[in-house]
Amino acid sequence: MSPQRLWWSLAGLIALSLLAAVVWSSTPWLLWTYNVYQAGRLLEQGLVWPEPRHVDTLPQVVDQSALDRALGHLSAAIRWRPDHSYAYRLAGQIYLAQEAWDKAVQAFEQARVLAPRHPIVDWETGLAYEQMERAIREAPSTPLIPRLAWAPVEAPDTPIATPFCRPSAARTCYMGLTSFRLPYADTGDPTPVELPTLFLHPPAKVRLRLDIPPEQPALRFALGLAPEAREWGTDGATFQIWVEVPGEEARMVFERHVSAEEAEQGWWPAWADLSLWAGRQVVLILGTAGGPSGNTVGDWYGWGSPALTTPRAARYATLAPEARRRAAWLDGGFDGNALLDRGDDARRAKQYEDAFTWYNRALALDRSTEGAVFHRRGLAFKSQKAWIRAEAAFRAAARAWPTNRDLWYELGLVLREQKRFREGVTALRQGVNAPEGTVGPSTMLLELGRMYEHLKQWEQARQAYEQALARDQFTKPPHKTSTLYFYGVVLKRLGEFDKAQAVFTEVIQRNPNRYWAYIQRADVLWRLDQKEEAEALLHQAIELRPNIKWAYRALAYQYLENGRPNDAIALFRKVLDIDPKDQGVRNTLEKLLGSPQPEQP
Repeated sequence: MSPQRLWWSLAGLIALSLLAAVVWSSTPWLLWTYNVYQAGRLLEQGLVWPEPRHVDTLPQVVDQSALDRALGHLSAAIRWRPDHSYAYRLAGQIYLAQEAWDKAVQAFEQARVLAPRHPIVDWETGLAYEQMERAIREAPSTPLIPRLAWAPVEAPDTPIATPFCRPSAARTCYMGLTSFRLPYADTGDPTPVELPTLFLHPPAKVRLRLDIPPEQPALRFALGLAPEAREWGTDGATFQIWVEVPGEEARMVFERHVSAEEAEQGWWPAWADLSLWAGRQVVLILGTAGGPSGNTVGDWYGWGSPALTTPRAARYATLAPEARRRAAWLDGGFDGNALLDRGDDARRAKQYEDAFTWYNRALALDRSTEGAVFHRRGLAFKSQKAWIRAEAAFRAAARAWPTNRDLWYELGLVLREQKRFREGVTALRQGVNAPEGTVGPSTMLLELGRMYEHLKQWEQARQAYEQALARDQFTKPPHKTSTLYFYGVVLKRLGEFDKAQAVFTEVIQRNPNRYWAYIQRADVLWRLDQKEEAEALLHQAIELRPNIKWAYRALAYQYLENGRPNDAIALFRKVLDIDPKDQGVRNTLEKLLGSPQPEQP
């Protein structure tokens, strides 16, 4: 072979080798791309997003077989590129549509690991946990804490220093009902959660006889150490559950050792499967034992919120979904105020259920929004005229944020709607000097004066209106005009006619269209024997509102008193034309005419 041919042969071999290397290195990417493409095509066939699609809209299954094949392609894609998040995210969406919440969160969590700065993935992960929470909440559940209060305890006769000791009964020191406030361990969320707790200091057991409902054959609970005992030197504890039935040896169905390091992290949720005894009566035995060294000093351990429920709900509860949802959304950069804004948008659009969902999310994400969340809930209930629920929400808001005037103001308004004026006075008086809020203190005093008027406490109403005008801190300019008007009404009630007519004059100057101010001033001028001016004012009122009866009515009674019965009769008939149900005017007209007046259809 000539040197030239040898050279070309070697060059060809090198080129083929390089090509093979390129093809081989590209194979994972090519196969990943192919499988993801196929999965995407099948997703379009297999699931649908309801319209309109919002950020919290969940997909729905329309073709299960297409989704099964899509999952196959996604599994292949993950094998070829296990370090890429996209296939995991698509799998999570399929599991959302299938309502397989545990698989959905597993897929999304893996996507989060691989795409740690991807807010959309964080949001979708939180939605999956939210569905878990809903499944837990909607599952049948039987709390056991109330019954455990009476369960017999097996414990040493050696007393120990706990808050539960009873005289002459050392074993009572080992068991009691309390609550622990701890974060959920291993979730990335430090927010403490308070659970009703069976305190059970090692070594101790409680025995509880109960029927296992066929639809609730699972026991869920959380294991934890009292917060005050964290520095007392515990070496951990072992938690155990046995089931005992007559004629059979007790069977252990759960055992979990919590180390000292784990105990310091907070709650460890767990569950025990009792399906074997569904529909039967058993003795349930909960026990705690010491750590590896047998030293029980500082072992203030407890069982948090034990309850019977469904196996599915119990499994979900072990993931502490509320804590993990919060952690995912915080990682995505979401905050409570942004979620509050979404709720406000829904409330203004009268989509109240959506609004409540967003408010609940804001509160779960950020407990500092509690006052604002209850305030918004109250506004939503108020818009629906659900006064009792609005009251409860505003009371909760005021407890959480007592320095905010707005909350006391709204509470006062809903109490007024329920005609509970004395309580309304208490709420408004408590809020009028609160240092925060958008409602002006003078507007608060305006409403306080109105409450006193309903109670016929005219002097207190007068003082409220005078304070409002003196402070001159109204939310909106028309509120000052309203305060002046009602102040004039109260002055008239108290017989201070000169001052009242001056106030009504100012009201008319501030708002020439305030129909009732003309009528009230006319009444005062009539009492001051300025009858011509009074009549002129009533004619002005009629020009402003020709189809409202009150000015005609007032003018008719003035004519009657002034010796002009025919003019009065004409105006009384005008009143009945406008309002045929005005029985007072009808009775007056019958007396004047000496005959009954037919009612208009």
